[in-house]
Amino acid sequence: MASKKNSNRYLKLKSETSLKTEATKHLNFGVFVFVLILAYLVFIMISFAIKEKVNYTIAELGTLSNSNTYTGLVIRKETVTMADSAGDIRYFLTEGARVRNTNTVCGIISDTDYVALLDEEIFKANQKLDSSDPSFEDSYGYLQNRIKNYVINQHSKKFNHTYVVRKQLENDISDIRNTVIIQQRSLGLSDSSNIDMLENELGNNIRMHKATSSGLISYIIDGMEDITTESFKISDLSRTPKIQDTVTKTNISVGQPIFKVVDNYLWHIVAEIDPESAKLLENMKYKTIHFVEKDIEIVAKIQVFTEDNKTYIKIEADRMLNEFLNERFVDFRIIHENHQGIKIPETAIIKKTFAVIPAQYFGYLNNQYGVYKKVPSEEVPGDSTIDFTTARLFQKVDDYVYVPISDTIKVGDVLSYTNPESMATTEFIIDKTEDLEGVYVVNKGFADFKFIETTYKDIDYRIVAPYTPYGVRIYDRIATEGITTTEYQTIN
Repeated sequence: MASKKNSNRYLKLKSETSLKTEATKHLNFGVFVFVLILAYLVFIMISFAIKEKVNYTIAELGTLSNSNTYTGLVIRKETVTMADSAGDIRYFLTEGARVRNTNTVCGIISDTDYVALLDEEIFKANQKLDSSDPSFEDSYGYLQNRIKNYVINQHSKKFNHTYVVRKQLENDISDIRNTVIIQQRSLGLSDSSNIDMLENELGNNIRMHKATSSGLISYIIDGMEDITTESFKISDLSRTPKIQDTVTKTNISVGQPIFKVVDNYLWHIVAEIDPESAKLLENMKYKTIHFVEKDIEIVAKIQVFTEDNKTYIKIEADRMLNEFLNERFVDFRIIHENHQGIKIPETAIIKKTFAVIPAQYFGYLNNQYGVYKKVPSEEVPGDSTIDFTTARLFQKVDDYVYVPISDTIKVGDVLSYTNPESMATTEFIIDKTEDLEGVYVVNKGFADFKFIETTYKDIDYRIVAPYTPYGVRIYDRIATEGITTTEYQTIN
């Protein structure tokens, strides 16, 4: 009986020991897997940390212009109005507003205290009249709804739509105000006639100045408004504008300029140009002009003329005057040609040296490209063997391939080729190299050289063909500083 109990105790102990051993095995395996994953993560983090950070730019389509930049004198048909009385001035139109002749532009107030009193009385009368008119509240609600609708829907519109909405609201306010006045007068509201009387009295105490012609209003006077296309002299190009901003003045004396009207039909620019540009412009009547500061392009009529052995250009434009209403001198470019393609910064360009090899000497073996090269035998002095040396093909032009110069492919190497049909063997000595331009593309996490075919360049950028074989492609990531990047460098 005792022996049976001992046997059971032994079996139980053996079972517990076996379970502990199995648990320990599972635990050890789990720890091993955890340590392996942790080591991998640490390796990834260290690899990422030691990668060098390289700035890159995206290869996108762009344009460069073959052009020359000049500074020209703006000539407009301008009529300056002078004050014929003294006092405080009140302007009724904004800078750049379009006017017709006889439109009131401003008024000069001789008795400011009395006019201020009339203004206050008119304001109070209008408030009282509006509060007693139910149509005023309806109109106010209409304008509020218009503004709310714009705010709700503005995200789907372009920014310049804001100016369209503003103009519509200004027109609505003007229409509503005129309608309200007509309704108030037709209803015989008592304060209406009182307002008319006050406004008439106000008009009698302000000396109104009207536009003498149609055009654009400007309050910037520079003293060069007397220059016309007929009176222009070459010496006018060296004159200095003496700018007065009349709208900032609150008190005006007799004879001072108060505003000018600029004819917005035609305006001109005159500038001196170089003889090379003059030759390019021969027999041309129209040319694309790019205004540098505002980044605006227009097609304008041109005329090239010579005076005192110097060449000048006169540009005649019929649009965009409002953009240059107060500019007397402008920087512009005459665009001779536009070049389109992939636009790349000049700092990204690098050169790489290639061996030029007949295409038949470049072969394929065991899933690798390369050349058969004659190398000295290590076993028999003075003898040689033919070894297959792997090489990367960068470009193929006609019957030649371009292979990068390296430790394994260099000038003086002897290449071998066996014709598979005749079994005749020929040799070629590498004696020609070419430096080709390219960029480092970093799409795959390392710097990889790609060819470029330049179609046009200036100081900072160049345009390259978008579909060059073995070359850069649209939307490639290009290392911005090519000279500080090395081939196959890992990129962070």
